[in-house]
This record gives sequence, structure tokens and C-alpha cells, in this order.
Amino acid sequence: MNNSLQVAIDKVKEQFVKAYQARNAGKIADLYSSEGILYPANGAIVAGRSSIKSYYKHGFANGASDFVFESKDLYQGLSKRVATEVGHYHFVLSETQVAGNYIIIWRLEADGWRLYRDMWTIESSRQKK
Repeated sequence: MNNSLQVAIDKVKEQFVKAYQARNAGKIADLYSSEGILYPANGAIVAGRSSIKSYYKHGFANGASDFVFESKDLYQGLSKRVATEVGHYHFVLSETQVAGNYIIIWRLEADGWRLYRDMWTIESSRQKK
């Protein structure tokens, strides 16, 4: 794996987590490509920054907090402008701990790496103790 790629992607994910903790849906949406698309587990496709912002605003209104990424693999194919990451995540929704797996396709744009496609599963959810 390219170490500079890992560092660049980690910086974007750090911004994501900080914005999530601050409940800043606009900042999260800005981390996505203008053509970004979410594929939420058990939900409808969410396309474009405006819709992504609304998606996260709704989540925060329902008590979403404490998001954590746990990257398992990050790799680039022949195109140096696209990278794929797989991993595990968890967060709190109201009083429920939610965990699952994700795959993110990252795209290098003029201003840096952006989330281009973001898809996740829900592996488990349980009441927080």
C-alpha cells in the first residue's frame, strides 16, 4: 500500500469524524465528491452533496454520535485517481450501538481525495450499556 495515499485518506477520515462529533452535516457533505453517492444499509440511494447533507442531518436529529472508522485495507488499482477502502465501523444511534462493514471508493479531485461511493452493512446493533 502507498503510505502517502494512506496518510491522505486518513486526514479526510479524521475530518469526517471531527465533523460527525460536531454534528456538522454540511462539513461531512463537503468531504464527498460533488457526484458522491451513499448506499446505506437497508435504505434508499442518497446522491449528491445536498442529499448527503440532509441524510446526516436526519441522523444527527435521531441521536447519531461517536463514529469510528477501522480500516482493514486500502488499495489502488491502475488508476492513481481512484482508491478502494474496506473496513469496519461503529457509532451510537440514540442508545443503540451500531456496527458493520463498509467499502468506500475514493476519488482524487483537484482539491484532494473525496468520498465518491460509500456503502455499508449493518452487522449488529445492541442497546448501549
